[in-house]
Amino acid sequence: IYVGKNMEFKVVKINQEFRNVVVSHKALIEAELEEQKKTIISGLEKGQVLEGIVKNVTSYGVFIDLGGVDGLIHITDLSWGRVNHPEEIVELDQKLNVVILDFDDDKKRIALGLKQLQPHPWDALDGEMNVGDKVEGKVVVMADYGAFVEIAPG
Repeated sequence: IYVGKNMEFKVVKINQEFRNVVVSHKALIEAELEEQKKTIISGLEKGQVLEGIVKNVTSYGVFIDLGGVDGLIHITDLSWGRVNHPEEIVELDQKLNVVILDFDDDKKRIALGLKQLQPHPWDALDGEMNVGDKVEGKVVVMADYGAFVEIAPG
């Protein structure tokens, strides 16, 4: 595929003794990608909403490609409700809008959120529920000191 093709390379090593020059196309591309990542990260702001693509789903969260740099939506930032596994919310190659919660220039880590783009469930309870009201709910967790009951989504 590459025979006869002109390409750019980065000189990795020069060996005078053997009259040999070692070059790498991969090293050149990686350097360009690092520059691209720095440019993207320098333009980020907390609270900014971006479109990304789901690249990997793990038990602890979802990695999102933001166009050359990856960010992580932690499982707790996927939904206001209980999430057992991120696959309940997203799937591979899905496009979605995410909000930037935090980022670290040095470590090149970007913390993203999905649930923050939706209203907090407590905000919807203000006028709907009063002390003394009778409500139905689903028991979601049992603990030594009582039960957690979901009376509204989230």
